[in-house]
Amino acid sequence: MNYLISGATGFVGTHLLNHLRGGGQGVEVISRRPNVGCDWTMESLLPAVLQADVVVHLAGAGVMDAAWSPARKLELERSRVETTALLARACVEASRQGHTPRLVSASAVGYYGPHAPGEVQEESSPPGEDFLAQLCVKWEGALSVAQEAGVPVSTVRIGVVLGADGGALKRMLLPFKLGLGGPLGSGRQSFPWIHVQDLVRLIEFIAQDGDRAGIYNGVAPGCVDQRTFARTLGRAMGRPALLPAPALALRLLLGERSTLLLTGQEVRPSAALAASFEFEHPLLADALVDLL
Repeated sequence: MNYLISGATGFVGTHLLNHLRGGGQGVEVISRRPNVGCDWTMESLLPAVLQADVVVHLAGAGVMDAAWSPARKLELERSRVETTALLARACVEASRQGHTPRLVSASAVGYYGPHAPGEVQEESSPPGEDFLAQLCVKWEGALSVAQEAGVPVSTVRIGVVLGADGGALKRMLLPFKLGLGGPLGSGRQSFPWIHVQDLVRLIEFIAQDGDRAGIYNGVAPGCVDQRTFARTLGRAMGRPALLPAPALALRLLLGERSTLLLTGQEVRPSAALAASFEFEHPLLADALVDLL
């Protein structure tokens, strides 16, 4: 199969690129100029889309990379919604020309908004009302033009992706190595995680069959709370995990972004399990041992 990937230089995109090429798949990437908004055009995208069996859309500005000023919030939206809409339209145009690729787009578990532990969120659960939830609603809504035209569309609502070479785990390693690790805030908030290799395998699994179109939660079955995550990481590293990061300090340091760390949602990968996808790392302890 031939894949076309946006966001291929990011953490997840790099792993997906290596996984697919390692499996003998053809892969092309969609690039854009750094520090520029969406500089793609239909003319630049369509030839590549016409050659692709699957288009995987992972591009989007990092939600933790800068303070959420009004301008930054607009950038977060544009980098997701505008690019998604353009790719969706390119897939529709390719379909009109006799070639219908499958479209797999990232979203996030932030779609569900903050929830108390025990309030399990599945793919059919309604969206939340906070900024991130509504961002995800707009992000996913940009796919509608492709869905209405009969393009097989899948959305992967991704949780916290664990990998030693990037993402949240890499940022946590140093404080734990220094003996300064611990839970964030109360530690009671849910922490929906997934091993990066399971995520790229799930994306490939979905892409392989047009009948698998739909919404998937990109999380492991073994969701834990943040306190359990910190303790499990500490054990895996042979380091203590006794120093909590106070919620007030995180709010002062990060502002509105602190909601990503201090709240969570217990998310179940119901669609993936129903489709008989097999997680290689369903349990946190095993996943961390593999990564570390």
